[in-house]
Amino acid sequence: MNTELRETGLFKLHILMKRSSDLEGVFIAPKSYIDYIIKNAIVIYWGEIAGKHSEVYGSIKSEEITLITDDPAIIKIVFDYNLQSGLNPLDYLEEDYFENIEL
Repeated sequence: MNTELRETGLFKLHILMKRSSDLEGVFIAPKSYIDYIIKNAIVIYWGEIAGKHSEVYGSIKSEEITLITDDPAIIKIVFDYNLQSGLNPLDYLEEDYFENIEL
């Protein structure tokens, strides 16, 4: 079994927005990365995701993200069939954000 799959999780993101559509996503990510951005209140810049000049940003609270499962078999199915959808907050960080961070 792939070691990387054991360290990942399938997450659901749901951030309530006051004026526009909620920010939502189901995605695979390393559990340590998600823990880090929550514990350290890392600000995610979503850009103009809610419309022109919206400038959406903020940190993710623990109640806005849920670990659906960390079962490698399920994660493999989601990955193999490209069942991820919506937003993944890691896509909105600098490309090498975790490169020099010890987790």
